[in-house]
Amino acid sequence: MQRWEYLTINFGIHLSAILKIARWELEVDGKLLKGEEETIRYMNTLGDQGWELISSLTGADNNGNITKAVMFFKRPKLTELGA
Repeated sequence: MQRWEYLTINFGIHLSAILKIARWELEVDGKLLKGEEETIRYMNTLGDQGWELISSLTGADNNGNITKAVMFFKRPKLTELGA
């Protein structure tokens, strides 16, 4: 029977009302990744490790601007030798 392992990642999305742009921040293992380029590089690393995005949830402020997201990933669980 196939078994899965799961990973969740929290995104912070900071909007600039003046510049009309969003600034991404992703915290991974206590390290803060900033910007689209670093985020995409990290996501590609997850794909290389076999992680697949299966769902996401977003949260918004009182004005309806998305300010955070949680992404859920899964990959096949590696069976231990002798298990």
